[in-house]
Amino acid sequence: SEGSGAFNGENYLSRRGSEGWSTELMAPSGSDASSPLPGGISPDQEHSFWGGEGHGVLGLKAAFIRYPDGHSALVGRGSLGTDPRADADLIAANGSHVVFNTHNWLTFPAMQLEENAPPEGTTAVYDRTADEVTHVVSLLPGGVTPGKGENALYVGASYDGEGIAFSIGTTLYLRYRDEESYEIGNGLTYAGIAEGGGRIFYVEGNDLYAFDVTTKEVIAFSESGDITPVNVSSDGSAAYFISPSKLTGKEEPNPNGALPQKGKNNLYLSREGQLSFVGTVEPRDVVDAAGVAGLGQWTFSLESPWQPGLETSRTTPDGGVLLFQAQAPLTEYNPEGHTEIYRYDFAAQSLECLSCNPTEAPARSDASLETFAETGGGPVSPIARIANLRADGRRAFFQSSEPLAATDTAGVQDVYEWEAQGVGSCARQGGCVYLISSGQSARDNYLFSVSESGNDVFIQTSELLLGRDSDETPSIYDARVEGGFSEEEPTPCQGEGCHPMSSAPTLISPVTSATGPSGNARKPRCRKGKVKRHGHCVKKRHKHNHEHRKAGKKRGAGK
Repeated sequence: SEGSGAFNGENYLSRRGSEGWSTELMAPSGSDASSPLPGGISPDQEHSFWGGEGHGVLGLKAAFIRYPDGHSALVGRGSLGTDPRADADLIAANGSHVVFNTHNWLTFPAMQLEENAPPEGTTAVYDRTADEVTHVVSLLPGGVTPGKGENALYVGASYDGEGIAFSIGTTLYLRYRDEESYEIGNGLTYAGIAEGGGRIFYVEGNDLYAFDVTTKEVIAFSESGDITPVNVSSDGSAAYFISPSKLTGKEEPNPNGALPQKGKNNLYLSREGQLSFVGTVEPRDVVDAAGVAGLGQWTFSLESPWQPGLETSRTTPDGGVLLFQAQAPLTEYNPEGHTEIYRYDFAAQSLECLSCNPTEAPARSDASLETFAETGGGPVSPIARIANLRADGRRAFFQSSEPLAATDTAGVQDVYEWEAQGVGSCARQGGCVYLISSGQSARDNYLFSVSESGNDVFIQTSELLLGRDSDETPSIYDARVEGGFSEEEPTPCQGEGCHPMSSAPTLISPVTSATGPSGNARKPRCRKGKVKRHGHCVKKRHKHNHEHRKAGKKRGAGK
C-alpha cells in the first residue's frame, strides 16, 4: 500500500478496530524514498526509524523518524542545525525520548546541534523529548561540556529513555532524566539500566555491580570474580549470572534438590547480593554452537540496539521468575542434548520444564522462545524481542516441534502456551500447557508477538485457520482470548465503499491440553453439503478439517 517496494522491506502496522483489522504503511512512500531501510520501533508502535538512501552524505542512508501523523523528519537535528550522519539509537513510548549519536565521517565532521554541546568535529549523544526540544546527553558531571576531541558514544539506555549510558574514551557515564550525569568508572562493561533510569549495571573485574543515583551507592550483586551476566530485571532489584564457583552451601540446593558444581556453569539469582542457586547448565547454553546466542550473551546483546534477540532468557520486572532456554537436564526429564524451555520461580521455589514431552518420550527436537529470520527462516528480526513471559510470570509462550498436546500430529513446529494454576481454565498444580497453533500445519508455525496481558498471541502459519484465508502462503493470526472473526464471507465491496472486513468474536472451541484438564464438548453435526471447520459449518471445499484449540479462556483466530 503506497510503499516503495524496497529490497530491505518496509514497516507496516495493523490495528484491530470495531470493523476488524486494518493495515497502514509505517514507512515513507515510494515518492519520499526509493529504498528505505527499516529501523527500530517505539514500544507503543506509533513511532519508527528508517534510513533514506540518497538523503545522507555520499549516498549514505540518513536516519529519519516517522511520527504517528505520517510525516517524517531527520533524526539528527537541534536548535543549531541538522546532521544527516547521526545514528538513531532509541525511541521510547509515545516518542518521549528519541536518542541519537552524531559521528565524524571521512572529511565530514560531526555537527554541533546545541549551544551546550561540544564543538564541531566532536561527537555527542543527544535526546529529543516529546516537546521537540533536543537535549545534550553526553555532558560531564555538573553539566560541564566535553572539550574538543572528547568524543562521546551511545552505550545503552533504559527502554523508557529515562537513563542513558554513554562513554568518553574508556570512561562510562550515566545521564539521568536529562538532569545530571554520573561518572561510573573506567574499563567497565555495560550491563543494563533499570526502568526509570535510576540504577545502572556494569561488570568490573568479572563481578556485577549497580550504581544507584538515589543513594549514590555501589551495590555488589556478585563477589566471586568469575561471573557472566545472564539477565537484569527491569526494576533493577535482581540479576541472574553464571559462575563456575560454588557460591551457595549444601543447605541451599535449588528447588529440585541439586547443588552447584565446581567448575561448571552454575546459574544463580542475585537479589542485591543475596544468592539463590537455579541450576547447572551446559556450555552450549551459555554460548550456542554458532557463538551468536545464549544465556551468556546479555552484555553483547546490549552493545547494539539491533541485537536484543541474542539473549535466550526473560524475567519478570522484579526478577522473581526467569524463563530460559537450556539443554541441561534440570528436572527429572532428560532432554538428551535438545533445548528445552525452563521456568524458575523464586517465590514458589520451583524449577519446571515447560516444553518437555509429557509422555516422557525422548526429545527429538529443540524448543525456543523465538526464531530469527536471518538464522532460522522465521518471521522475527533481531531488532525485536518477544514478550514470552507475562509481567506476573504466570503465562509463558514458546515454540516446539514436540507433540505436547494430543491434537499436535503434524510433526512440525507449533506455538504453545503455559499457564499457572488458577490462570484461565488451568486447575492443574504445576500449570497447564496448551496448543495455540493448529497442530495440523504442513509447515512450521512461528511465535510472532505477544501482548502484555498474554490475551493476544500472534502467530505466523500457513494453515488455513479461517475459511476466507484461501491460500496457503504464510499469514499472521491473532489467537485472542474471547476473540475471533466470523467465518461468513462478507458482501464484496465496491470502490470507495471498501473497508476492512467486519467481524464478530465467534471462533471458539473447547480446551484440550496434554497436561491440563480437558474440556471437550459434544459438537452438533453440520447440514448436508457442509463440513465443520474450526468449530463452524461451512461449504465443503477441502477434504480435511481440523479443530483450532485455545488456551486459558476461549481463543479465536483473527487474521
